[in-house]
Amino acid sequence: AHLFPAFYVVSLLGRPTKVFTEHSTDNRRRHSPLFRRLDRFAYQRFDSCVAISDGVSHALRAYLEPIGDSVRHDTIMNGIQLLDYSERAPERRDRELRLIAVGSLTSRQNVAEAIASVHGMKDVSLTVVVDGPLRRALESKVDANNQRHQVTFLGIRSDVPELLKNHHALIMTSEFEGFGLGAVEAMAAHLPVLAPDIPGVG
Repeated sequence: AHLFPAFYVVSLLGRPTKVFTEHSTDNRRRHSPLFRRLDRFAYQRFDSCVAISDGVSHALRAYLEPIGDSVRHDTIMNGIQLLDYSERAPERRDRELRLIAVGSLTSRQNVAEAIASVHGMKDVSLTVVVDGPLRRALESKVDANNQRHQVTFLGIRSDVPELLKNHHALIMTSEFEGFGLGAVEAMAAHLPVLAPDIPGVG
């Protein structure tokens, strides 16, 4: 099973072996008394819970501590296709520092902080290679702050490896992460990563 609500549906099935993959260190269910009760019932009906990072595994263990060790936990790290990053980009000596953000335009990814961090800085640009429900609001904020010359929204792209080669560093401002896939992609492209010290990334 993967993601809500399939998690609850599969937990009720009578199949001989059930495995659930956990992708985040936090979610809204964990802050609801009702869903916490439902979760603790559902998790015990799985034979194994597979986390995509050590940070996710530690967070899940802490969340499920009241039910003891009856739920088996395993960690299988997320990953990327390294062949897409086999060619190293030439060293860039541009006067302008080119930052890139990759993810989704949601409150969890907190791209607004990345945009705010470059506001007023000379010779610094930010390319936003993401999309999501907050895009229109963020674009309006960029317009209001007169940052159109500095911040570019590209939306969803399939050429992220090539885009990374044309930038100096990746910036991540997520509030929480299950596995910082964007950070791994950037490091594979030999870019430094500016990111918060949070589970799943730090």
